[in-house]
Amino acid sequence: MTVILRASDGALQVVIEPEQGGRITSIRGTGREWLAPASPRDPATGFSDAGSGGWDEVAPTVAACRLPSGRELPDHGDIWRLPWSVLDSGIEHCTMSVALTSLPLTLTRTIVVAPDRVRLKYSTESSGAEASGAESSDSGVPLLWSAHPLFAAHPGTRIETDATMITEDFPRAGLSVEWAGALAIDDVSGAQKWFASDASVARIRHADGSLLEMTWSSATLPRLGLFWDTGVFEPHPVVALEPTTGRRDDASAIIDELPRVGPRQALQWWVELRVRRAEQAPPLPPRGDGRG
Repeated sequence: MTVILRASDGALQVVIEPEQGGRITSIRGTGREWLAPASPRDPATGFSDAGSGGWDEVAPTVAACRLPSGRELPDHGDIWRLPWSVLDSGIEHCTMSVALTSLPLTLTRTIVVAPDRVRLKYSTESSGAEASGAESSDSGVPLLWSAHPLFAAHPGTRIETDATMITEDFPRAGLSVEWAGALAIDDVSGAQKWFASDASVARIRHADGSLLEMTWSSATLPRLGLFWDTGVFEPHPVVALEPTTGRRDDASAIIDELPRVGPRQALQWWVELRVRRAEQAPPLPPRGDGRG
C-alpha cells in the first residue's frame, strides 16, 4: 500500500512505501523532486544492492558491525528490510511503526505535511524483551539511529551548513578539518562521509538557487552526517544530510556514547524540512552560533 500525503495547498507532496521499510520515495515541492530516484527494494540482498534512492530509516547501526556481546548487526540495520504497520493515516499525516529484529526496539514515526514544511516525529521504545550481552544495561538498549535521505545531486548542487568543524568517517576515519561553509558535488570525487557536531541547520542548494533546509532536535541528535557520492554506491550523484544519535557509522565503536532506550522510557526526536525557491531563502545563521 502506497501512502501519499499532500499539503492543503498542494505545494508539497510526500510518497511513502510502508512495505518497503517505510521508505519515503518522493518529496516534491517548488516544482522539483528532491530525492534521488527510488528503485524497488530487495530485502534479501545487501543494502547497497537492494535498490537505491529515497529516504530510509537506519537503525541500530549504519555500518555492519559486531557488538561486544558478539551480536551481529547488519549493514544499515534491519528497519529498511522490514514491512511497517500503518497505525493512522490521513491526507496530511501518517503514523506507522516497526519492530526491529536485531535489538528489542520498536520505532514509531509520524510524518505531517504542511504548506511550508514536512515534519517527521519519532519515538523509540524497548519492546520489553531483554537485550542479551554487553550491549544491554539497566539503563536500556543502545540506539544508533540515522536519517538516510539520498537527495538528487545535479551539477552545481551543494551542501551548506553552519558547522565550524567536520570529521571524516569514510573513506578514512578520524581526520578533522575546518568546514568551509559549503561543498558542491562537482568538487567531490568518489564518496565521502563526514560528521559535524555543532551544526544547527543544513541545506541542499541547487544551481538555480532553490533549496531544501533541514533542522532537527539537537538534544537527541547531536551529530549531523554529511555525504557526497558521485557514483560509488549509487548509480547517480547524490548528497545526504543525516541527523543522527552518534558520531560514527559503526555502532560498536561508540556503543558507550549512544543514548539508551529503557522499557518504560521512550526516546523521542524530530526532523523538519522546508523547501524554498531561490527568492525565498534567508541567509544561514552565523557559523558556530549555537544549536537549534
